[in-house]
Amino acid sequence: MYPFSMHRGFLVAPALAGFIADPLNVRTHDHTSEDITNEGVAHRVSHRLLETYPYLLPNLLGAILCWLSALAVYFCLPETLPECSSISSMGKDFCNWVSGCIFTVRDKINPVIGVKDEAEAHRSISAVSYGSLEGNISSVADEEQQCQVVGKQSLHKAVSSVLSRPNTRYHLLAYWYYSLVIIAIDEAFPLFCISRHKIKHGLSEAEIGGILSFSGLIFSLTQYPVYTTIISRFGIYASLGSGVWLGVFPVVLIPLASIFADIESHASMFYLALLLGITKIFQSVFFSSVTILTNRTVPIDLRSIMNGVGGMGAGISKAIGPIIAGFWVAYCLSSKDSDLGSLVAFGGIACLGLVLLAMLPLLQGDDD
Repeated sequence: MYPFSMHRGFLVAPALAGFIADPLNVRTHDHTSEDITNEGVAHRVSHRLLETYPYLLPNLLGAILCWLSALAVYFCLPETLPECSSISSMGKDFCNWVSGCIFTVRDKINPVIGVKDEAEAHRSISAVSYGSLEGNISSVADEEQQCQVVGKQSLHKAVSSVLSRPNTRYHLLAYWYYSLVIIAIDEAFPLFCISRHKIKHGLSEAEIGGILSFSGLIFSLTQYPVYTTIISRFGIYASLGSGVWLGVFPVVLIPLASIFADIESHASMFYLALLLGITKIFQSVFFSSVTILTNRTVPIDLRSIMNGVGGMGAGISKAIGPIIAGFWVAYCLSSKDSDLGSLVAFGGIACLGLVLLAMLPLLQGDDD
């Protein structure tokens, strides 16, 4: 259900981002140069800003949503670490951290300063930072120190215990590698559409957003029944194979959209939306199944640590994936034969799925 809920954003986000991206180029017919000259200073400044940074609005909207998500996590999710449950003020934590950094730097510069002077300086900074809460600084510091001691003692041991399990390592590697492949596909698709725009039968940002939104509609309506059907009939390990065969390999068919574009542009858009919708369904199937299987490889008390390690590795993969896909797709599409170059680009990305097929037998081993 988590991927099902998360990918609901496919319905709104692509269309919204495509609508507000590069507004000056998309809506040039709405404003002429004379209109811009007659407008006020604020309008001219905004026009120059959007002309220099045409994709500012989607990125700004994404940043705002990220901050809202962070605030929702901080204010709505309770602290799960019992030793630190009483430390609920971000301001106290931040001021205490700043004061600790000041004392650390000061001690490195002048280590002869006595303990008494340090205590007096600490009280003066606390009086400025906390005001009337000066008497609670010591208890807050003691609780934070206790949290740090507990964390340092247990975190390294827990991470080592998670990574020492061969079956857990194999599942995490499959999860990280699949994340890299999927983010490479997501990066390659808009690059392909933009390159086609420069050659022939191009798609605008709004049209690309419409394709992604329609694929999101297909995903949201069919992901859950497809997943439950595969699990009930074929099993959870077979669902991993379907995530490779139908989630990765079909991307080699994306360049064939140019054939439909020669006939009818709407047919090309429908073809791409249908193809992306199918691949997204089975990509979600793989992520859902590998998450369940990875959690089964560790005891319950280690699942939070394991998920943290898995999320960190997936984040690294998602940072590397766009770099690899960007250079690869740009190199392939720079060839004289654009159709052959796009076929080679997506064919190379699809071939990455062969490594996943080789990894699948390793995931079915019993944990030690």
